[in-house]
Amino acid sequence: MSDRDPLTKSALFEQAIKALLRPLTRALIAQGVTAPQLYQLIKETYVETAVEELGPRATDSGVSVATGVHRRDVKALRQAERADLSPLQRRVSTLATVVGRWMSDPKLTEDTGRPRALARAEFDGLVAHVSRDIRPRSLLDELQRQGMVTVENGMLRLDPSAVFGPEDLDQKLDFFARNLGDHMDAAVHNLLGETPPRFERATFYNYLTAPSVDAIEREVHDAGMQALRRIAREAARHQDEDRDRQAATHRFRFGVYFHREDERE
Repeated sequence: MSDRDPLTKSALFEQAIKALLRPLTRALIAQGVTAPQLYQLIKETYVETAVEELGPRATDSGVSVATGVHRRDVKALRQAERADLSPLQRRVSTLATVVGRWMSDPKLTEDTGRPRALARAEFDGLVAHVSRDIRPRSLLDELQRQGMVTVENGMLRLDPSAVFGPEDLDQKLDFFARNLGDHMDAAVHNLLGETPPRFERATFYNYLTAPSVDAIEREVHDAGMQALRRIAREAARHQDEDRDRQAATHRFRFGVYFHREDERE
């Protein structure tokens, strides 16, 4: 941002950044990430983002001017090799898509909306429909290991609470990064006035008792699950129609969250 941009020196913007960093810092401390380590990550991210934003004009000097990172560090960071996390991300994406379809596809759910028990052949067909890059047996082993699927009388049963996320730490971190990253990207898109604006809304109230918030949280759970399932069914229908088209290069993420706290603490 330029010196003329009011956000650059805005005390309100600084407070907003601190509000974003506070919960993140809790996670950093819990994971043993120190402030110097975070600063190194921030430098890397500044450089990577500036290179993306500047495109072909991204010289080391230009990136240094845009980010404030020393030119020597910019050069070293641009030359450093990055770990390839794509296999993990593909596995997590496949697992999430299989679970999502199992919970939302009318052919795979009961009249009540709960995922129905599947025969092994049905499960294998579901996995093959989602991706042919992973063996159904491997995915089933992973779902069982995490307690998301159990076997009863030869039938596979999905625990509906699986929607709240896997127990595997690597997968939790992947969802953590993608869910929060996409949410923040939508918010930044709107903050910078880019068009068309992204849908990013929340409703919030205070001066409530704990039992009242309990009741609201239950309502949010029910309404949120209904919305997620409805969007998942619609998205799956479009994906089936689009998957073989050359222009099928777009993605979306729709999420629901609920936050509560006692403001006296």
